Amino acid sequence: MHELSDFTPPVPLPPKLFPASPSAGSPPRRPMPPLPPEPPPRIIVSDWEDWEGFRFTFLRYFNPEDVAALRGTAQLLYSMVLETPRLAPDAYPPPETRWELVAVLSELRFLEGFLTSVFEEHRVSSLPPKVEELCRFAGGLASDLADMGFRLNEELAKWRL
Repeated sequence: MHELSDFTPPVPLPPKLFPASPSAGSPPRRPMPPLPPEPPPRIIVSDWEDWEGFRFTFLRYFNPEDVAALRGTAQLLYSMVLETPRLAPDAYPPPETRWELVAVLSELRFLEGFLTSVFEEHRVSSLPPKVEELCRFAGGLASDLADMGFRLNEELAKWRL
């Protein structure tokens, strides 16, 4: 199992540090959270099952101690499901690979939506130019994921009953 030091989400700043919205009619401005010291390690790719459970896009809102607890809970649930499957053996027609890829398609679409919302931040917020550039980069990644999702969906269409 990985150490907590492998992934440390940013710590949110107290609300009192943020200026009030410029006008009542505009959407509230979200401040930029501090950047984590390093990105999550590449080891997640090879040991992905140790990270099963909650998405990093969710865990980033918690302090390191809570992240460790949530990861432990997720790992417990994942292990329990694998030990004692809750689905009937014929719940999904074979092959299993098809259903794994359907789950991947759902994850791709989630990430596409998340990255699209990051992209939209440059339209609804006043951001420094470098941050706007990062938002636009997120939009490009969302587009890439949309293309991947389209290709995967086309392949899965061959297996639809």
